[in-house]
Amino acid sequence: MCPTMAANTNFTTEYKKEIIKLVTEKQKAVREVAMHWSNRNNNKRLDKKVSPAW
Repeated sequence: MCPTMAANTNFTTEYKKEIIKLVTEKQKAVREVAMHWSNRNNNKRLDKKVSPAW
């Protein structure tokens, strides 16, 4: 394999790792926001005396 190909393969692997990391972090953030809002809605439906944590 010529050096350029080897470098390319390595670059692609690193690139994929970075993208996967970013996507995972984004999904985590989205999930947290979704949890946050569903919790708020649940608290509204429950007894009005129950105060949300925020």
